[in-house]
Amino acid sequence: MEFRPTPDQYAWTFGGVAPTHRITPGTALKLWTEDAFSGRLQRTSDRPSQVLDMTQVNPQTGPFHVEGAEPGDTLALHIVDLTPARDWAASTTIPFFAR
Repeated sequence: MEFRPTPDQYAWTFGGVAPTHRITPGTALKLWTEDAFSGRLQRTSDRPSQVLDMTQVNPQTGPFHVEGAEPGDTLALHIVDLTPARDWAASTTIPFFAR
């Protein structure tokens, strides 16, 4: 299954979000997501304080409902490949973030 979410399909929290898909165990997934800054840092002149919306950082693709999985089950995932979306990266320090 392949899923390239649009920005309105990202989850912005861990938990409390309805599944985007129902899958069966053994399903191979090809997924995309955006970087931690939601793609908003594009140039060296972009200032995080001016371009970031702190309610939309760390976009998550999913969640996925795995048929037959029960609360407390451990699911094994096999990551075959990780490919960066860009040939460059960004980093920043944001006061009071992740305290």
